[in-house]
Amino acid sequence: TGSYDPNSKEVFPLGDVYPDFITNNENLEYVINFQNTGTDTAFTVILIDTLSSNLDLSTFRFISSSHDVVVNLYENVLWFRFNQINLVDSIMNEPLSHGFVKFSIQPLSTLIIGDVIENNAAIYFDYNVPVITNTTHTEIITNTGCRPFAAENKVKVYPNPCNGGRISVKSESEITRIVVVNIAGQIITDEFVNNITETVLDMSHNGSGVYFIKIFTNNNIETVKLLKSE
Repeated sequence: TGSYDPNSKEVFPLGDVYPDFITNNENLEYVINFQNTGTDTAFTVILIDTLSSNLDLSTFRFISSSHDVVVNLYENVLWFRFNQINLVDSIMNEPLSHGFVKFSIQPLSTLIIGDVIENNAAIYFDYNVPVITNTTHTEIITNTGCRPFAAENKVKVYPNPCNGGRISVKSESEITRIVVVNIAGQIITDEFVNNITETVLDMSHNGSGVYFIKIFTNNNIETVKLLKSE
């Protein structure tokens, strides 16, 4: 698998949304992932997320976190403060060096086709300079746009459900990138491939549960829900 930045922000649903997502008052779910990749334990971790002006702040809802956290929302600035988190560094203990927060919020009901919701977060480990995550991007697009519905089944992931370590990904168009995300929103795999139409993913190191396979092709992005059992 390719390397990835462990300090990241993810949004669900993945990709863009259609106008009925707004009219049905659907929620966007965000996950901020962080990892102590330094050389010593981090005692305090603070996440600062300046929310997009296209989000309805009154609908904010905290969902879960990896550690005890204090949550505050000042105007449109969201603060997550992990006091005495004692997050070990990745060299000392890689599995225990990770953390996350997850929350949901609705887009403004006044958004129209072409409006974009973008967000990133700043992650502070003790007194170090902040780590800035990637920027998430959600655009309201027309149903008649150039992107086909996932129901057209341009991409296939099989076997699904799977109870082994290997799954096949097949597409009518050339695949350029595959991202695997777990149910907590953490990126498991982010792999760039060389314009192929079929490939195999090794899921043997991942436990049972629900995963989302995001497949990038030359003309589309599709997400497939995968159920894995031992």
